[in-house]
Amino acid sequence: MTSPKSRRSVKTFFVWLTVNRAFQLLLLFLACFASSAAYATTPTTTTLSISSNSVPYKTPIVLTATVTAGGSPVTSGVVLFCDATAAQCETNSPLLGMVQLTASSATAVVKIGSGPQGVHSYKAVYRANNIYASSTSNTVSYTVQGTYGSNTALASSGTVGN
Repeated sequence: MTSPKSRRSVKTFFVWLTVNRAFQLLLLFLACFASSAAYATTPTTTTLSISSNSVPYKTPIVLTATVTAGGSPVTSGVVLFCDATAAQCETNSPLLGMVQLTASSATAVVKIGSGPQGVHSYKAVYRANNIYASSTSNTVSYTVQGTYGSNTALASSGTVGN
């Protein structure tokens, strides 16, 4: 049997343990909240431009991405250039180029070949550090034309069934 005094000390211990645990949980919550506030990122805007909307086959084009945050140039982070239809730019097949932002102009420039004839669309994705948030640009498109112009005509003759 336990004495009333020992029961009281056990009860006091459990009350102390409960209050201490609540205090620990409160500190943990505040630490998590403070750390997420300390690492809040500034939103960015990435704008993509293209040197031409129509080029002859085998003529390079230039893609220029400009990254800003609140209207000011962003000078750190990486810009990925890729096919606009790609879900993610990081994979090898849609990735056209990767450029580190270092200049005060906040621009990343890549020169690529025209690709096959037809319409092509590209986008730029800014991958940031812990200061800035990532952003995706507008889509730019261009048409690759044949090197030489051509005309095609189609004619029929005869009667139906022959």
